[in-house]
Amino acid sequence: MRMNLGISAKVIHNELIDSLGEDAPSYSFVVKWIGMLKQGRENIENEPKIGRPITISNETTIAKISQMIQEDPFLSIDEISESLEIDYPIVLQISNPIFAKHKQ
Repeated sequence: MRMNLGISAKVIHNELIDSLGEDAPSYSFVVKWIGMLKQGRENIENEPKIGRPITISNETTIAKISQMIQEDPFLSIDEISESLEIDYPIVLQISNPIFAKHKQ
């Protein structure tokens, strides 16, 4: 690796700019990568996160939330979030229009 040869982060960053142009990572990102690699990381890919998986607002998720609200319009966002194991902000974003339609 270039850093093992004593090449500075600035030089590595400039080389990336030369080869990748505007797609090159920022200087601060290069410094971060070098730090991770020096600490023994073997790659710069993100490690899996612990906790709830990222949930995309897809049609299945929307349908599940809608069905829960139709079955019990007094459910809280917390209850829906816990039941479906979906992050609170996502449930809130999906449920607001559903609750609005339900009130009509």
